[in-house]
Amino acid sequence: MSVSFTVTSIFCSPQKKTDFHYAEIVSNTYLNFQKQHNENTISDTLKNGSIKNQQGFSLHSNGIDVKYFSLFPKTDFTFFIDSYEENGFSKTAENAIDKIENRRFGISVDAKKIFYENLPLKIKTGNLSYSNSISLLKNPAFPTNQNAIKNSFGKSFGLGAALPGISSSKKEKSTSISFFPENWIFECACFPSSDFLFCAGRNFKFSRHSIFFTGIAGGRFFLQPKKETSWFRQTKYFSPAWYDSFVWINNISFPANKIQLSVGIHQNPFENFRFWVRNENRTIIGSFLIETDFFATDRFFCKDLKEGLYSANSSPTPEPVIFQAKLNPQYRNYFENTGINFAFGISAMVEEKKKDLLPEKETTDFFYGTAVQFSFPKTDFLSTFKISHIPLKKSEHAEFDDLKYSAGFELSHSFHSWKASAKNSYSVTEEKKDNKKTQDISFFAYFPNRILSSVSFSAETTKTSDKENKTLQVGTVLKSKKGKIRVSGSVKVIYKW
Repeated sequence: MSVSFTVTSIFCSPQKKTDFHYAEIVSNTYLNFQKQHNENTISDTLKNGSIKNQQGFSLHSNGIDVKYFSLFPKTDFTFFIDSYEENGFSKTAENAIDKIENRRFGISVDAKKIFYENLPLKIKTGNLSYSNSISLLKNPAFPTNQNAIKNSFGKSFGLGAALPGISSSKKEKSTSISFFPENWIFECACFPSSDFLFCAGRNFKFSRHSIFFTGIAGGRFFLQPKKETSWFRQTKYFSPAWYDSFVWINNISFPANKIQLSVGIHQNPFENFRFWVRNENRTIIGSFLIETDFFATDRFFCKDLKEGLYSANSSPTPEPVIFQAKLNPQYRNYFENTGINFAFGISAMVEEKKKDLLPEKETTDFFYGTAVQFSFPKTDFLSTFKISHIPLKKSEHAEFDDLKYSAGFELSHSFHSWKASAKNSYSVTEEKKDNKKTQDISFFAYFPNRILSSVSFSAETTKTSDKENKTLQVGTVLKSKKGKIRVSGSVKVIYKW
């Protein structure tokens, strides 16, 4: 009797009222115009333009969030003109509503904020997206476009279940349950397609600055072979089926050192199980910070393994990256008398890839980047330079990826009541047939607590030997907050020629 009474009290006695906080209505409009060679007047360009719109709303209360978004796809203006001339306004509006797609919704319930007892339970359902450590099962290798001045470290543990946003892509419906008792984390997610995700971890605190965490995240995923269009297959054929995979993550944190070691195990179509290892190490010595990263699949250690490792991203081709080694030294200093922060970093990475099987194609590339940052009380300046895919070594039948140089500058300043930032980036890509040069200039102004929330401008120019493309974008964001109703909308005009 006492047990039954306790359970009932947890779920029926509210800790506090589930007060309604606010509702938000959001709309993003994109107007696209592209000048054709046979167009001579502005009216012709406007007539042949198109519109795309993202819209939705969200409701927020104490412990309960609801979100719904949809997409009106890119549609030519001629659709509205022709439909209006034939059917009138009401039928045109009906046809436009029928075109709405990518409907996404999500509901989040935080039991700890609703019920009396400390019940650290969160339930989310809808078109959810997942990140954090579970994403390593889909993309275990390190990204190659990281900034040389990097503040974040490692992957946060868990499923990272998140409700859809207005710009998010369509995701399969799923339900996630998260339980966070003291020093523990338990999460799982279910999908109608029979996909399943889970994670469980424990935090150990030895002292105020010494912490150890260990946890396992995994799931089951459906893999199917690549559909070949030629007579000869470049990868082995296998039967479509469900496969299991998981990653074991260990974090060790000391005052001057952080280590994250991850080991992934994948059930693959050919060898029973395949594995990869990923390690991140950050050491702080005074004003100096040194980060070393390492990633390798089993093909790096066992050269006789011919077929690649299939990750959980549902790709019909195996994981191409088999080895990465990165060194990222950084220097940071704060000048107390002036309030100036200075940071400088260098990033260097070696990456080895193996693609296909018949014949096998192997390449080794080098990535290099530098970054300098000055932060004044009201002004920030950042300069970056990167070289991607510097060729080092390749096998007989392989080709190197396109070599790319890029440089960027960013300046931002906070005025009395608003903030502005300007960016300028320039890149050159040495393609196989031609060189491509891209320059992008952008400006952004932010006005907090005003209806006109922000104004943006960007201009991009792409040149090759035979053509030149230009893109101009002008956008604005409007926000209004009255009581418990919030409305925000953005309009971006994109002109290409």
